[in-house]
Amino acid sequence: MGRVLFEPATDAHCEALAPLLRPEDVAEAEAMLEGYTTPLDCLQRSVAVSSHAWAALVDGVPDAMFGVVPFETTALERPSALIWFVTGTGFPRHALAFARVARPIIRALLEQFGPIGNFIDARYSAAVRWAKWLGFTVGEPVPFGPKGLLFHPARLGVL
Repeated sequence: MGRVLFEPATDAHCEALAPLLRPEDVAEAEAMLEGYTTPLDCLQRSVAVSSHAWAALVDGVPDAMFGVVPFETTALERPSALIWFVTGTGFPRHALAFARVARPIIRALLEQFGPIGNFIDARYSAAVRWAKWLGFTVGEPVPFGPKGLLFHPARLGVL
């Protein structure tokens, strides 16, 4: 098992991870994001709008990225920050190591922002399992995004 480290995401991480993204992550982004163009553009835009973004490196090579986008308001029906997470093709081999490193970061995000959440493509069963394993409450799928495909709302923290 490789060594997993998280470090602040950079444009170089985006460039390295974009061609390695799992097809399910690319399909989810295409279905979710208005104006989606390329995996690289998606990663760069995600990092740019995030208050915090990390690259997860396995033996120095980016294999996942995640970040948070705070909301200006904390209305009860919405999380106070949107969390996003994308994975490379090597992620399944290192999921447990990622989780060990990610859990303390997620706890810190909950302390800073309160509830966090996002929507998960209903076609992406591995992402739904991962979110549940991390402790997210995953709801029944609803139409979401510009294509109106089914997505599960996922939240962590008390609303």
